[in-house]
Formats: sequence, structure tokens, C-alpha cells
Amino acid sequence: LSLKEIEGMVKMVSALLLLARGTAQEFDDSLQEVRLQASVSKALESIYTTYANSTPKIVNRIRRKPIIITVMPELFEHALINILDNSVKFTPTTGSITIDAKIDTQNVVLRITDNGRGMDNNEIEHALDRFWRAKDSQSVTGHGLGLPFAKQVIEVHRGEVSIKANPGQGTIIEIILPLTGT
Repeated sequence: LSLKEIEGMVKMVSALLLLARGTAQEFDDSLQEVRLQASVSKALESIYTTYANSTPKIVNRIRRKPIIITVMPELFEHALINILDNSVKFTPTTGSITIDAKIDTQNVVLRITDNGRGMDNNEIEHALDRFWRAKDSQSVTGHGLGLPFAKQVIEVHRGEVSIKANPGQGTIIEIILPLTGT
């Protein structure tokens, strides 16, 4: 591990501890204004490092004009990594994943869309529950914590996560966060 990677891990552990037992004031004091594009780029770097050349095609369609959000950068990026990791795991390498964002009046809506295996209604209902895994996903590495962690991180940032999917047609994860500025 490089020094930069170790420093990143230390920041992540500190952020996780703050998330687990910190006060609302401590959390608010740790927030920073960041560009959504930068957070997505860092999450994608991690995915490309983890999966090397075995990912589906990933298309980042976030516009070039800065979209500013207020988050704990390490926590938010890790939440994005978990969501993207799930998309990669359940989308064939011949498939694709698209990341886009739009701004509505007071929020940014980040959408991660894949054309992977999708989910049925029962899977959608439980996908954000800790330790829950679909029956046919047992051969895929994981512990059923990635999406629930992402949901907790998004919610602590005053946001929402939703899932839309159809079996065999892919999944859309939508993250809604308060907009800081553009």
C-alpha cells in the first residue's frame, strides 16, 4: 500500500467512526463542499483499480458545469463505490453502466443505470436491508452490507436512495441530495 492509500484508509475509518458514534454537530463540522464530478471520478478510479479490465462499459455523463454538494467526501465516495461495485458485479462485461446527474429546483439527482440482471420486487424491497442477499447472488462476493451502507451515508447527508429494476433488464439506483450550488 502507498502512503496515499493508507492516509485514505485512515480518513475512511475516522469517517466511519464519526458516522457510528458522532454527534450531529461533529458530523456537520466534517462536511465539505465538493464537486459531484470529482467524487464520481474518484469512485470510478477505485472501481477500475479493483476490476482492472473486467468491467462492463462505464459511461460518465455528468455535465462539465460543476455541481456542488456538501458531504463528507470519503464517506460519500465510498457509498458511490459500493453502488458501482454492485452494478459491476451484476452486469456482464458485455453490458454497460451509465452515470448521469440532473438538477431539479433544490436537489441533484444522481442516477446509476446498468443493463445487468436486474431485480424482482422482493429483491428491490430488501436490497437496502443489512446482510440481505438475493438467493441467486450467493456465488458473488459480498456480505449484504454495501447498499445498506450507501443508503445510511446518503441519508445522513440529508438525501434519499431509491431502486428501480426489472428482472433481466437492469437496475437504476437514484440518489437525491440537497444542492449546494452550481
